[in-house]
Amino acid sequence: KLWRRDLSWQTVDARHATVADLLETPVLFISGSQGLKLAAEQKQRLKEYVNQGGFLLAEACNGSGCDGAAFDKGFRALLKELFPESELRKLPPDHPVWYAQETVNPQHLPQDPDFWLWGLDTCCRTGVIYCPRSLSCYWEVAHPYRDPNLQQPLKNEVESVLRIGGNIVAYATNR
Repeated sequence: KLWRRDLSWQTVDARHATVADLLETPVLFISGSQGLKLAAEQKQRLKEYVNQGGFLLAEACNGSGCDGAAFDKGFRALLKELFPESELRKLPPDHPVWYAQETVNPQHLPQDPDFWLWGLDTCCRTGVIYCPRSLSCYWEVAHPYRDPNLQQPLKNEVESVLRIGGNIVAYATNR
């Protein structure tokens, strides 16, 4: 709504997508609870995608009854393998992803010590953002047809996580 335009998404089959295919989208979202099983050529395409200006957003489906420990371990290992010169770091509160479009109040984030955004700098920017807890579960709760009777603390969490999503897309697209 803030952008006054429709946005779309699509599912990409990583087994067959070329770097050119991946570059058609400004943000590639990877989510899971299982370990990652990528072939060497898939890993190389992900690296090329990010190095050519693509932006990778990933989350472990973790928390709220889901166990994403295998995904978390595998994704962190993947980043070390693909970008050995960079390190995944906890994004500080002054990183633009916290305010690129709308300010996120950290007090309204889920009260889980692992709920934070981590980033990996590639070239001259943060090219990868990772959350070890599920963002998309909150996005689903925010769907307009969901329960309108959510308690205020949960509404605050949902609103903050929605803002994070908007901020990530704004940051990734230089909006």
